[in-house]
Amino acid sequence: MNASRTLSFAFAAVLSAQSFGPVAHAQVAEIPARAAHPGLAAGAFTGASAAAALGGPSLQSTSLGGAESFALTASLALASAQLSPTQLGAPTIAAAPLRTLPGVETQSLSIGRSAALSASPAARTQPGGIASAGAETSRISGMVSAALSAAGSIPGASAAGAWTLGGSLQRFLNGERGDDAPPPAGDDGGKGQPLDQELMQRALTQVYEVFTGHYAPEEFKLKERGVDFRKEYRKAKRRVKKIPASLSPVDKLHAFQSVLADFVASAQDYHATIVFYSSEQATLPFMALGTGDAYVIAYVDRTAPGMAEADFPFQPGDEIVEFDGKRTADTVKALTRAPNMAATDDYLGSVRLTSRPRRLGFDVPQGDLRLKIKMRDGKTHEKTLTWNYTPELPRAPVLHGRSTLVGVNTGGDSSFGGPIADAAVDLKPADPALARARQLLRQFVPLTWAHPNLPLFQEQAQLASDNGHMLSAKNSFVKMPGEVVFELPPEAAEKLPFVVRVHQTADGKKLGYLRMPDYLAGGDARAASKILEAVIKEFEKNTDALVIDQVNNGGGNMFFMNELASMLVDKPVPTLKHRVILEGGDAELARMILKEAGNAVMKDAFEKAMLELFSGRGSKAAPGVAGLIEYAKQIVEEITAGRQPSNPLHLFGVKEVTPHASARYTKPVLLLVNPANFSAADFFADLMKRSGRARILGIGPKMADGKIRTGGAGGAVKETSFLSQFYLKTIAYTWTIAVGPGLENRAVEADAEYYWTAQDFRDGFLGLADRISAWASGKDAVPQG
Repeated sequence: MNASRTLSFAFAAVLSAQSFGPVAHAQVAEIPARAAHPGLAAGAFTGASAAAALGGPSLQSTSLGGAESFALTASLALASAQLSPTQLGAPTIAAAPLRTLPGVETQSLSIGRSAALSASPAARTQPGGIASAGAETSRISGMVSAALSAAGSIPGASAAGAWTLGGSLQRFLNGERGDDAPPPAGDDGGKGQPLDQELMQRALTQVYEVFTGHYAPEEFKLKERGVDFRKEYRKAKRRVKKIPASLSPVDKLHAFQSVLADFVASAQDYHATIVFYSSEQATLPFMALGTGDAYVIAYVDRTAPGMAEADFPFQPGDEIVEFDGKRTADTVKALTRAPNMAATDDYLGSVRLTSRPRRLGFDVPQGDLRLKIKMRDGKTHEKTLTWNYTPELPRAPVLHGRSTLVGVNTGGDSSFGGPIADAAVDLKPADPALARARQLLRQFVPLTWAHPNLPLFQEQAQLASDNGHMLSAKNSFVKMPGEVVFELPPEAAEKLPFVVRVHQTADGKKLGYLRMPDYLAGGDARAASKILEAVIKEFEKNTDALVIDQVNNGGGNMFFMNELASMLVDKPVPTLKHRVILEGGDAELARMILKEAGNAVMKDAFEKAMLELFSGRGSKAAPGVAGLIEYAKQIVEEITAGRQPSNPLHLFGVKEVTPHASARYTKPVLLLVNPANFSAADFFADLMKRSGRARILGIGPKMADGKIRTGGAGGAVKETSFLSQFYLKTIAYTWTIAVGPGLENRAVEADAEYYWTAQDFRDGFLGLADRISAWASGKDAVPQG
């Protein structure tokens, strides 16, 4: 368990119970009103009683608001975890009266009492109570004494003093020891270091707390990947201290942003990202991708200055041997930050080779660079290019003594939830009940499972619309066999968020082709689902098989993704359950929904609103009212029981995807995936594989194990933001994690592989067209040529 820095003051009071008399709690004014584990809070109550019995301060009599008391008692429980029941006096705990603190239920106190009696490991138990706890207690008391002294007079403590005290004690809770004790207070706010360093440390701590308080896969990451956020936090702090004081304010800013970006990347989670306010970037007018043993040109923008063939004679498939004096492989590896899924890391690193946005925390190069490129004839040539550099808008960090944290919003919609919902909703409804239902649902049900940087990828894809290798490119690089026998008129095709065609192979097979660049549905899931119904019905009548192309798909609206799946499955397919990090706002919204859904008029309004927002017109791809009510009850139960993360839940009441009522494709389906499939695209591939309704063909480089998988982003995303001096815009984090076989860091393995080579980039993937044709003719087992 981790506490907010200001909550740690109460920890100090308990640890110093033997040495300090009653202590006023000026720091309580800074305690955030954040929900805590009820059982933990109750355990803290008994710990406070024990401390009082041993002669320490009586915290039960402190005048606090309900939320503040709740947070304060949660902090006290940390003391119970540090000092054993014997040290605190287990008999005193057992005999403590069950007084109800504001915000803490009596039942929770009873549960917490039991927890407090066995809170600490037996190895820490020493007989004789706190007075004889030994050298460790003396050392801790010394640290507390130094922290209190550094903070100054407690009754009149300033905000900076309270922050300093809480920060030092939090470092203790994070496993850091005496060398982190604060030096005497000074003009810099009490830490004996330059003010900009102090502000950086504060901002870093807030980012750290997102991943130790709201990040669902934290335990999984530690167990499965060895990701220890406490170690990464200490490493980042050391890097901050080493930022040279001689740097200009802007260079310091950029150095610190790199520290934050590396810390977030240490989660080894494609959903975990940090974005800064910045216009600075550098690009090159070509794109490179890996083939497993080399990096080759995948795309050239011939419209860019100096990129005509006469000036830049290199072609897709030519190998980039060196990039600005380094092996290309080394540069790509340096741009991946933290290892995750090897092939996906390779794709993202390759994209960053020629596109460096400051907003993602990358250093932005300028000027000339030299390339060594091996052409098809085997000869190596050197070429100098100049980065297309976009400078930063005029800015300078304004560093002053105020807190970098103004407010944290960890609840509400995901990064795309608002835009998608707003696009699908009439903003001036005539029906007040329907308006209320829409409002609650938009807050309670985040719509999007997507890579948080998908808007940036979409922006880049639109700027190079003929580059089918970009994430979210509407027209992909996939080459279909045969001739096109049906496609929509250009004016209609342009409006659709997906691509629809019919191809006829040389042996007469008609193949439906559905290109899904993402699952955002163009911002209107209801309209897109209606069009998909018509498409699938026509495919069922007029094709022999269906190819769904979701390569380079960044994810999107989970309900729209389920809606497409419902048109393909032939039996109900269970959805994956998730463990969820629940916020206080989730409980309040759940209670409101339970209250209002009990009214017949509002129940009908919820049904209408769900059809509008989440599609689900002919299936159970979206939650019905009954499922929504059940899910709301589960949320209240989980928060009341204090479970974080929650027990496994079917998100939003969707337990299964059932066959669509009117649109069904019953013929063979081939699903094309690659390592740049994220989130909803991961889940779609998983659902198709478990249903048995699709053959999955993986396309990409041949890596060490020979397997091709999706990206492996196995949860839903939320964003948080806080105002700081460092142009920090948003932090995205995974607030759920799928259980069972799971997808996070594991992904979906393809049934068959198509390993691309330099030749594919030269001839436009003719070999892939042959492979698809072989599948359509029932010859999928033919080895790759």
